[in-house]
Amino acid sequence: MKLRLSVLFYSLIFSCLSTASETFQPSEIFQLESVLGCLVEPSRKIAVSSPIPGVLEQMRARRGETVKKGELLFQLRAGVQAATVELAKAKAEFARRNLKRNTNLYTEEMLSEHERDEIETESLIAQKELQVAREELALRRVKSPAAAIVVDRHNEAGEFISNEPVLNLAVLNPLNVELLISSEKFGQFEAGDTLSLLVPYAPDGEYKAKITIVDPIIDPSSATFRVRASLENPDLSIPSGVSCTLAMLPAGNK
Repeated sequence: MKLRLSVLFYSLIFSCLSTASETFQPSEIFQLESVLGCLVEPSRKIAVSSPIPGVLEQMRARRGETVKKGELLFQLRAGVQAATVELAKAKAEFARRNLKRNTNLYTEEMLSEHERDEIETESLIAQKELQVAREELALRRVKSPAAAIVVDRHNEAGEFISNEPVLNLAVLNPLNVELLISSEKFGQFEAGDTLSLLVPYAPDGEYKAKITIVDPIIDPSSATFRVRASLENPDLSIPSGVSCTLAMLPAGNK
Protein backbone atom coordinates (compact mmCIF):
# COMPACT_ATOMS: atom_id res chain seq x y z
CA MET A 1 0.00 0.00 0.00
CA LYS A 2 2.80 2.48 0.92
CA LEU A 3 4.70 1.56 -2.24
CA ARG A 4 1.62 2.24 -4.36
CA LEU A 5 1.08 5.67 -2.74
CA SER A 6 4.73 6.59 -3.28
CA VAL A 7 4.46 5.71 -6.95
CA LEU A 8 1.32 7.84 -7.32
CA PHE A 9 2.97 10.77 -5.48
CA TYR A 10 6.09 10.84 -7.66
CA SER A 11 3.95 10.40 -10.79
CA LEU A 12 1.98 13.50 -9.79
CA ILE A 13 5.18 15.52 -9.15
CA PHE A 14 6.60 14.50 -12.54
CA SER A 15 3.35 15.45 -14.26
CA CYS A 16 3.37 18.95 -12.68
CA LEU A 17 7.00 19.55 -13.64
CA SER A 18 6.31 18.48 -17.20
CA THR A 19 3.34 20.85 -17.45
CA ALA A 20 5.39 23.75 -15.98
CA SER A 21 8.19 23.16 -18.47
CA GLU A 22 5.66 23.32 -21.33
CA THR A 23 4.12 26.56 -19.98
CA PHE A 24 7.28 28.54 -19.17
CA GLN A 25 9.84 28.37 -21.94
CA PRO A 26 13.46 29.33 -21.15
CA SER A 27 13.29 32.19 -23.65
CA GLU A 28 10.29 33.70 -21.83
CA ILE A 29 12.02 33.46 -18.45
CA PHE A 30 15.10 35.12 -19.94
CA GLN A 31 12.99 37.96 -21.34
CA LEU A 32 11.36 38.66 -17.98
CA GLU A 33 14.71 38.62 -16.19
CA SER A 34 16.02 41.29 -18.57
CA VAL A 35 13.39 43.72 -17.21
CA LEU A 36 14.78 44.97 -13.90
CA GLY A 37 12.05 47.49 -13.09
CA CYS A 38 8.52 48.40 -14.18
CA LEU A 39 6.57 51.23 -12.54
CA VAL A 40 3.27 52.92 -13.41
CA GLU A 41 3.34 56.68 -12.80
CA PRO A 42 1.28 59.81 -13.64
CA SER A 43 2.17 61.20 -17.05
CA ARG A 44 2.45 64.67 -15.49
CA LYS A 45 2.92 65.98 -11.96
CA ILE A 46 1.98 69.66 -11.72
CA ALA A 47 2.75 72.00 -8.84
CA VAL A 48 0.24 74.85 -9.23
CA SER A 49 1.22 78.20 -7.73
CA SER A 50 0.01 81.76 -8.11
CA PRO A 51 1.81 83.97 -10.64
CA ILE A 52 1.54 86.85 -8.19
CA PRO A 53 1.42 87.12 -4.35
CA GLY A 54 -1.87 87.86 -2.65
CA VAL A 55 -4.57 86.77 -0.23
CA LEU A 56 -6.43 83.61 -1.18
CA GLU A 57 -10.10 84.51 -1.46
CA GLN A 58 -11.59 81.28 -2.78
CA MET A 59 -10.33 77.69 -3.01
CA ARG A 60 -12.50 75.47 -5.19
CA ALA A 61 -10.35 72.37 -5.69
CA ARG A 62 -10.42 69.63 -3.06
CA ARG A 63 -8.03 66.76 -2.53
CA GLY A 64 -9.01 63.68 -4.54
CA GLU A 65 -11.29 65.59 -6.91
CA THR A 66 -11.04 65.43 -10.70
CA VAL A 67 -10.63 68.80 -12.39
CA LYS A 68 -11.03 69.65 -16.06
CA LYS A 69 -8.58 71.63 -18.14
CA GLY A 70 -9.39 75.34 -17.77
CA GLU A 71 -11.46 74.82 -14.59
CA LEU A 72 -11.00 77.48 -11.89
CA LEU A 73 -8.86 76.14 -9.04
CA PHE A 74 -8.51 79.16 -6.77
CA GLN A 75 -8.87 82.92 -6.80
CA LEU A 76 -7.05 85.79 -5.05
CA ARG A 77 -8.69 88.93 -3.71
CA ALA A 78 -9.10 91.25 -6.66
CA GLY A 79 -11.36 94.16 -5.62
CA VAL A 80 -8.85 96.84 -6.66
CA GLN A 81 -8.08 95.11 -9.96
CA ALA A 82 -11.78 94.69 -10.79
CA ALA A 83 -12.34 98.42 -10.17
CA THR A 84 -9.31 99.23 -12.35
CA VAL A 85 -10.88 97.25 -15.19
CA GLU A 86 -14.12 99.21 -14.90
CA LEU A 87 -12.23 102.53 -14.89
CA ALA A 88 -10.17 101.53 -17.94
CA LYS A 89 -13.33 100.39 -19.69
CA ALA A 90 -14.97 103.80 -19.14
CA LYS A 91 -11.88 105.61 -20.48
CA ALA A 92 -11.70 103.36 -23.52
CA GLU A 93 -15.39 103.91 -24.28
CA PHE A 94 -15.01 107.69 -24.00
CA ALA A 95 -11.97 107.61 -26.29
CA ARG A 96 -13.90 105.54 -28.85
CA ARG A 97 -16.82 108.02 -28.86
CA ASN A 98 -14.45 110.96 -29.12
CA LEU A 99 -12.74 109.39 -32.13
CA LYS A 100 -16.07 108.76 -33.82
CA ARG A 101 -17.21 112.35 -33.28
CA ASN A 102 -14.01 113.85 -34.63
CA THR A 103 -13.79 111.60 -37.69
CA ASN A 104 -16.52 113.64 -39.38
CA LEU A 105 -14.75 116.89 -38.50
CA TYR A 106 -11.57 115.64 -40.14
CA THR A 107 -13.51 114.63 -43.24
CA GLU A 108 -14.88 118.15 -43.44
CA GLU A 109 -11.30 119.46 -43.01
CA MET A 110 -12.11 121.11 -39.68
CA LEU A 111 -9.31 119.17 -37.91
CA SER A 112 -5.63 119.11 -38.75
CA GLU A 113 -3.64 115.94 -39.40
CA HIS A 114 -1.86 116.40 -36.07
CA GLU A 115 -5.15 116.69 -34.12
CA ARG A 116 -6.55 113.60 -35.80
CA ASP A 117 -3.40 111.62 -35.00
CA GLU A 118 -3.57 112.73 -31.37
CA ILE A 119 -7.21 111.59 -31.00
CA GLU A 120 -6.55 108.24 -32.66
CA THR A 121 -3.51 107.62 -30.44
CA GLU A 122 -5.48 108.45 -27.28
CA SER A 123 -8.14 105.91 -28.33
CA LEU A 124 -5.52 103.25 -29.00
CA ILE A 125 -3.79 103.86 -25.65
CA ALA A 126 -7.13 103.61 -23.82
CA GLN A 127 -7.84 100.24 -25.46
CA LYS A 128 -4.41 98.91 -24.50
CA GLU A 129 -4.80 100.12 -20.91
CA LEU A 130 -8.08 98.21 -20.73
CA GLN A 131 -6.35 95.10 -22.04
CA VAL A 132 -3.59 95.40 -19.44
CA ALA A 133 -6.14 95.85 -16.63
CA ARG A 134 -8.03 92.72 -17.73
CA GLU A 135 -4.82 90.69 -17.88
CA GLU A 136 -3.86 91.81 -14.35
CA LEU A 137 -7.29 90.76 -13.12
CA ALA A 138 -7.00 87.38 -14.87
CA LEU A 139 -3.73 86.68 -13.03
CA ARG A 140 -5.74 86.40 -9.82
CA ARG A 141 -7.86 83.56 -11.19
CA VAL A 142 -5.75 80.41 -11.49
CA LYS A 143 -7.14 77.64 -13.70
CA SER A 144 -6.12 74.03 -14.19
CA PRO A 145 -3.56 73.52 -16.98
CA ALA A 146 -4.79 69.96 -17.64
CA ALA A 147 -7.46 67.40 -16.80
CA ALA A 148 -6.07 65.92 -13.59
CA ILE A 149 -6.57 64.70 -10.03
CA VAL A 150 -5.93 67.00 -7.06
CA VAL A 151 -3.23 65.23 -5.04
CA ASP A 152 -2.46 67.84 -2.36
CA ARG A 153 -3.89 71.16 -1.20
CA HIS A 154 -1.53 73.35 0.82
CA ASN A 155 -3.54 76.51 1.58
CA GLU A 156 -6.98 77.66 2.67
CA ALA A 157 -9.05 80.79 2.00
CA GLY A 158 -7.75 83.84 3.84
CA GLU A 159 -4.10 82.82 3.77
CA PHE A 160 -1.41 84.88 2.07
CA ILE A 161 0.35 83.03 -0.73
CA SER A 162 3.43 83.88 -2.75
CA ASN A 163 5.39 81.64 -5.12
CA GLU A 164 5.02 78.38 -3.19
CA PRO A 165 2.77 75.61 -4.62
CA VAL A 166 -0.86 75.93 -3.61
CA LEU A 167 -2.00 72.66 -5.19
CA ASN A 168 -0.40 69.51 -6.59
CA LEU A 169 -2.08 67.84 -9.55
CA ALA A 170 -1.45 64.49 -11.25
CA VAL A 171 -2.48 63.61 -14.79
CA LEU A 172 -3.66 59.98 -14.80
CA ASN A 173 -4.77 59.70 -18.42
CA PRO A 174 -2.55 58.66 -19.97
CA LEU A 175 -0.19 57.04 -17.48
CA ASN A 176 3.56 56.62 -17.94
CA VAL A 177 5.16 53.21 -17.59
CA GLU A 178 8.84 53.50 -16.66
CA LEU A 179 10.90 50.41 -17.51
CA LEU A 180 14.48 49.61 -16.52
CA ILE A 181 15.95 47.17 -19.05
CA SER A 182 19.18 45.20 -19.02
CA SER A 183 21.73 46.47 -21.56
CA GLU A 184 21.69 43.09 -23.33
CA LYS A 185 18.32 44.12 -24.78
CA PHE A 186 19.57 47.49 -26.07
CA GLY A 187 18.45 48.08 -29.63
CA GLN A 188 15.44 45.77 -29.35
CA PHE A 189 12.97 48.48 -28.27
CA GLU A 190 11.70 51.21 -30.57
CA ALA A 191 9.27 54.11 -30.17
CA GLY A 192 5.86 52.97 -31.37
CA ASP A 193 6.28 49.34 -30.24
CA THR A 194 3.44 47.87 -28.17
CA LEU A 195 4.09 46.16 -24.83
CA SER A 196 1.84 43.82 -22.84
CA LEU A 197 1.75 44.70 -19.14
CA LEU A 198 0.31 43.10 -16.04
CA VAL A 199 -0.87 45.77 -13.57
CA PRO A 200 -1.97 44.80 -10.04
CA TYR A 201 -5.22 46.16 -8.54
CA ALA A 202 -6.49 47.04 -12.05
CA PRO A 203 -9.79 45.48 -13.21
CA ASP A 204 -8.53 43.96 -16.47
CA GLY A 205 -5.10 42.87 -15.24
CA GLU A 206 -3.34 42.92 -18.61
CA TYR A 207 -2.98 46.09 -20.70
CA LYS A 208 -1.28 47.35 -23.84
CA ALA A 209 1.14 50.27 -23.66
CA LYS A 210 2.91 52.04 -26.52
CA ILE A 211 6.59 52.94 -26.24
CA THR A 212 7.20 56.70 -26.49
CA ILE A 213 10.84 57.10 -25.41
CA VAL A 214 13.86 54.78 -25.54
CA ASP A 215 16.83 56.19 -23.66
CA PRO A 216 19.84 56.18 -26.01
CA ILE A 217 22.31 56.09 -23.11
CA ILE A 218 23.25 52.97 -21.13
CA ASP A 219 24.02 53.56 -17.46
CA PRO A 220 27.55 52.12 -17.03
CA SER A 221 27.17 51.56 -13.28
CA SER A 222 24.10 49.32 -13.60
CA ALA A 223 24.37 48.22 -17.26
CA THR A 224 20.76 49.28 -17.85
CA PHE A 225 18.79 51.69 -20.00
CA ARG A 226 15.34 53.19 -19.58
CA VAL A 227 12.20 52.88 -21.67
CA ARG A 228 8.99 54.87 -21.28
CA ALA A 229 5.61 53.71 -22.53
CA SER A 230 2.21 55.43 -22.58
CA LEU A 231 -0.75 53.60 -21.07
CA GLU A 232 -4.26 54.87 -21.83
CA ASN A 233 -6.48 55.20 -18.74
CA PRO A 234 -9.71 56.92 -19.85
CA ASP A 235 -11.84 55.73 -16.91
CA LEU A 236 -9.02 56.19 -14.36
CA SER A 237 -9.41 52.56 -13.27
CA ILE A 238 -5.68 51.77 -13.48
CA PRO A 239 -3.89 52.83 -10.29
CA SER A 240 -0.72 54.90 -10.36
CA GLY A 241 2.34 54.28 -8.20
CA VAL A 242 2.31 50.48 -8.51
CA SER A 243 4.92 48.07 -9.84
CA CYS A 244 3.97 46.28 -13.03
CA THR A 245 5.18 43.21 -14.91
CA LEU A 246 6.17 43.09 -18.54
CA ALA A 247 4.26 40.09 -19.90
CA MET A 248 5.68 40.22 -23.41
CA LEU A 249 8.50 42.04 -25.19
CA PRO A 250 7.84 43.78 -28.52
CA ALA A 251 7.25 41.45 -31.46
CA GLY A 252 10.49 40.07 -32.89
CA ASN A 253 12.52 40.55 -29.67
CA LYS A 254 13.24 36.91 -28.94
